[in-house]
Amino acid sequence: MTKTHWRRVDYRAESLRVTIGALDECIESLLVKTKTQDWYDGVWLLEESEPIIGLGFVAFQNYVNSSIYDRHEELVKQYEKYSTGAEKLKNERTKVELIIAIANYFKHRDSLGDLHEPTRQILADFKLNYAKDADVFNSPILKGFDILSEKNELSEIMELIFEWRKSLWLEEN
Repeated sequence: MTKTHWRRVDYRAESLRVTIGALDECIESLLVKTKTQDWYDGVWLLEESEPIIGLGFVAFQNYVNSSIYDRHEELVKQYEKYSTGAEKLKNERTKVELIIAIANYFKHRDSLGDLHEPTRQILADFKLNYAKDADVFNSPILKGFDILSEKNELSEIMELIFEWRKSLWLEEN
């Protein structure tokens, strides 16, 4: 019989499911407004959904980093772990790297200083505008969301993250 390491059990998954489910419901309620309120158009939808989607990416980032900690009991060189068990895209980046970069952009886009170089480089590799004055039509949050989710649902990205976590346990220390 094979023993399972106690840290492999994903006790973080349910709270992420609840969080992402609630955020998806928020987005759905905004979509309903586009059909029920004449004045509520696509621009309003983008403006109001962007911060909700950004919160989802921060939740994913927390889950990813906590998963790395669960596996390695430290966060040293976590940027290297973002490509663990993940298929590289055409630009040689992984979806997890994009998730982390979008979360960092969302958290720091209004800060006085520049974004950290790894965040800028990953966003540039996906041809996403990370300028502080990027309008909602060029938002790396929304454009990245489109790259990562065909259904435009945070829950679709969450499933990708769950699969990525499993791959951490297949790697060597």
